[in-house]
Amino acid sequence: MNTEMDLWSDIYDQVYLDVNEDIDFYVQESILSDGSVLELGCGTGRVTFPIAREGIDLIAIDNSTGMLKMALEKIKHQDTSCTNLEFVKSDMRNFTFNKKFNLIIIPFRGFQSLLNINDQIQTLLNIKEHLNRDGRFIFNAFVPSSESMEGPEDILSHYKDVQDVENDRKFIIWNQSEYDQFNQIVHTRVVVDESNNLGDVVRRFYRDFSLRYTFRWEFYHLLRSNGFKLLNLYGDFEKSDFDDSSTEMVWEFGLE
Repeated sequence: MNTEMDLWSDIYDQVYLDVNEDIDFYVQESILSDGSVLELGCGTGRVTFPIAREGIDLIAIDNSTGMLKMALEKIKHQDTSCTNLEFVKSDMRNFTFNKKFNLIIIPFRGFQSLLNINDQIQTLLNIKEHLNRDGRFIFNAFVPSSESMEGPEDILSHYKDVQDVENDRKFIIWNQSEYDQFNQIVHTRVVVDESNNLGDVVRRFYRDFSLRYTFRWEFYHLLRSNGFKLLNLYGDFEKSDFDDSSTEMVWEFGLE
């Protein structure tokens, strides 16, 4: 069965070509773990391969066949053999391994793809079962913005331009979001205009995705009530203090 992200796999790397602010953070935390690492929601390997290049024993899972196909294609272009890396098609709610990990990560707001509380709890219980006693669970999520939730929903807003130098093209990316405040879900349509080196738009395509937004103390109590203790909450990937100006929540938990 196809997942929502299967439809993204062909253009995911182009849209997020310039997203790299979290990579060094997750690489350094993986090095500090001094043991095996499990990445949930690995996508096409944006964070996966930089970790694997450090020689860290890494298992990366995703439930999208399309995303994993793209990730496996990349292996042949890596500067290492990646013998320490294993990709597995599985769901973060019900994966099973006969080992435990020093570190489990969900980068790039992947936890927010769980759209209801039951899926969130099932995932947390599964993570707890696979985490070593002194292990850590790290993930990041966006801070919900009241301005975004209260703004007009039918407006297509410019998100960013991404220059694909290698293929001499540019992607002009637009977002349109609709907030379901009752269920705390934001439904987003991404519109991508691909232009050539003359600036002519040669293709327009659309991709949709949904994320569940969760507030700071809601996250805190969700994790605490499922057997985790808070180690750190950062406001960005530079480990700045979390405050009322933060737009990202970078959570680090251990087991109770």
